[in-house]
Amino acid sequence: CFYVSRCSLWLRYGFFIRDNSLILVNTFGASLQLAYVITYYLYCVKKSLVCRQMFTACTVLVVTLAYSEYETDLLVAKYRVGLLCCLVTIIFFAAPLTMLVRQADKQLCLEITRFT
Repeated sequence: CFYVSRCSLWLRYGFFIRDNSLILVNTFGASLQLAYVITYYLYCVKKSLVCRQMFTACTVLVVTLAYSEYETDLLVAKYRVGLLCCLVTIIFFAAPLTMLVRQADKQLCLEITRFT
């Protein structure tokens, strides 16, 4: 769900800066991710969790798109949307590291209990 939002945010930023390659890549990415989310939703067991995630992602996307449309200073809007895109991308790439840290903690606990 959030990948669709991320691609859509970058797509909006691509339209802001008029970068055709950014527009093309994120149109393709958002389309593929949307197809994946729909397929996942059809076959998942916990549909309520997926609905909540989709609602959250869509809310962030709609608020950002509304802001970018109604901001009077185009340079400020371009800067803020670009900054949001960068932050969201960093968060998505850093998120798996939390699982790595948790796994390392488990492994450390196993090592400590093995020596005692």
